[in-house]
Amino acid sequence: MCFTTNLDDETQNYMVDLQSCHGKMPKWLFPTDTGIVRYRFGLVSDGISIYYTDSKILKPNCFIRFSSEVLQREGYDKVYMRCCNILKYLGISRPGKTLKLSQVDLCFDFQADFSRYLDDRANFAIQTKLRDSSDRRKNDDITYRLFGIGTTVGYKVRCYDKLSESKTVPGKLYWQDVWRQMGFSLEAPIWRVEYEIRRDFLKSWKVNSLRAFLRCQRAIQKRLFGLWNIKVLDDSNKSRCSYVPEFDFLIEHFTEDFRKHYVDKRPEEYERACALKMAQAVASFIATATNGAAHFRIRDPLGPLTESRTKIFNEFLSLVKDSAIYDDDQFSEAVDEALQRRGYYFSPLGETYSVPELGGTRDLLV
Repeated sequence: MCFTTNLDDETQNYMVDLQSCHGKMPKWLFPTDTGIVRYRFGLVSDGISIYYTDSKILKPNCFIRFSSEVLQREGYDKVYMRCCNILKYLGISRPGKTLKLSQVDLCFDFQADFSRYLDDRANFAIQTKLRDSSDRRKNDDITYRLFGIGTTVGYKVRCYDKLSESKTVPGKLYWQDVWRQMGFSLEAPIWRVEYEIRRDFLKSWKVNSLRAFLRCQRAIQKRLFGLWNIKVLDDSNKSRCSYVPEFDFLIEHFTEDFRKHYVDKRPEEYERACALKMAQAVASFIATATNGAAHFRIRDPLGPLTESRTKIFNEFLSLVKDSAIYDDDQFSEAVDEALQRRGYYFSPLGETYSVPELGGTRDLLV
């Protein structure tokens, strides 16, 4: 997974100076060679690599890559948040808004030998518009095939023996622990189908951020499975041929139609969405509850001001408590945060908030 961003001059100069003043670096950050021609300098922190340049012309001037190992170990969400915190430490303001998703590798591992699909053209066919390909073989047996050499369509596809790679390539041995946890046997073949999608492909889906990609990931996967797949030649018309069992599984479990507006029901995404909705609801409510003009409009001229405020709270709670976004602990924390941002602070005298006003104070009951 890769991202790009543009550093302002001040941040860029600071990060370039770090390369000659290693003593200024925190213990969790290390200089590294970039391995990328256009970027001269690099920093690394537990699987997060940040490459940048001192050029004032090159745009974007910062490139960020997450290793597959750290994504497997921590999860994309934690790694992304840790990356944002590192960028904030380096002086980049609001990295969550400025980071652009540059590349994503979607990988699917199977306890199966795909070499028979790649070599047996009499019974199987690769359905793809990617023309140029390259192979690697061992003892005349294919172990790797790349589709889309030098392509300009924004994606490539690799199909290869991942088990053999994990045994021979340094730093890939951790995959064997991942497979054991998934119930795979290391005594049988394990092959991977890997879709590498780049910026041009993501732009066609209007995807700039990680969150935007996650919202439509399954729809993107459905499109990719249509662009590159493996079929059994059981019909004279290739379009009517059936998929091999592995692709039937992918299409059934990892795809869906694109929906412009929907609620993501995955636990971590749903929880985050609920927290955001709660914060927005409370902020709107607090703005009304502390607005004297709003109270004047709804207030009973013969009743005390505290009654109108209690009425607002009760009406708000009756609407929110039965909704999916309500949580007792989350609600009180959101109230505290929203009030404090507006200059109102919690009073220890019972469950009240002291709201300053001209000529004294009045209590806001919750």
